[in-house]
Amino acid sequence: MNVCLPHVGFDAESNSGGDIADREIMLALARLGVEVHVPLFGRRVNTVTAEGITFHQSKWRSTYGTGTAIPNAVYLTSIRRIHRSTPLDLVRFYSQDYGYCAYLVKSTLRLPIVWNYHHLEGDFNERWQSWWFIKQFDAITTVSEA
Repeated sequence: MNVCLPHVGFDAESNSGGDIADREIMLALARLGVEVHVPLFGRRVNTVTAEGITFHQSKWRSTYGTGTAIPNAVYLTSIRRIHRSTPLDLVRFYSQDYGYCAYLVKSTLRLPIVWNYHHLEGDFNERWQSWWFIKQFDAITTVSEA
C-alpha cells in the first residue's frame, strides 16, 4: 500500500501535539509495511528517518505570508508527481488549510482522502471551509473527543 502524507516537515524532537500525532502515525504506517510518501513544503528541516518513508522536498521553502493558495498548489503538484511514478492508494491531510488541494486530489486523481482534525479553528473562513470540505472526504480522524 502507498500512502501520501503531505506535511511541512517532521522534527524528531518536537513535543507539539499535532507534530507528535502526525509523526507517530507516519512511523506506525511504515512499521506496518506501508510505503509512506511525504511531500514537504516549508522551512522546517525534516529530522525523521525510517525505512519505508520517502520525503519529497519542494523547492518552495517558505510558507510565511503566502496564505493557503501556494501551499495548496505545491502539494497538489507534488502529489500528482508522486502518483505518476508510484500509484498512491490513499492521501491523508493533517489540516483544513489544505482542503482545496484535498478536494482536487479526490476529484481529479480519484484517490480516497483521510482528513485529520487536530483542532477546529474559530475563524469564520476556516469554519465554513471545514463545513464544506468535511462532506467531501472518505474518513475523518481526530485525536480529540470534542
